[in-house]
Amino acid sequence: MQEPLSSEQEAQAQELAAQISAAIASDVLALARLLVSRTGKHTFGQTEFQLRDLVHHAGAKALETSLAQKKRLRRLRTELPPLRSIRPLQGLSDPQAGELAGDRSPPPRLLPLRRL
Repeated sequence: MQEPLSSEQEAQAQELAAQISAAIASDVLALARLLVSRTGKHTFGQTEFQLRDLVHHAGAKALETSLAQKKRLRRLRTELPPLRSIRPLQGLSDPQAGELAGDRSPPPRLLPLRRL
């Protein structure tokens, strides 16, 4: 059994449910049309496979929607601060360090490497 969600998680679940509903609306309508178009004796067999395909397609859209929301939330939460240069790089002499950096310190978030 699933544990109850926190209020923040419940809000996210409600938002995700609305997004998934919008994303799969066309698949649900296609499901309903397929079921209405079949008579009792044609409900099974090929219709079952068509229904399964539609449900799998709807499930794939639900997963895509969920992953897109998680990526968006992750991007909003984690902005990396710029890296600071605290000490000189080991293994490089001063002329080599000046050659790499052009006599200036490297921009933040870049690691200077020696040319091979």
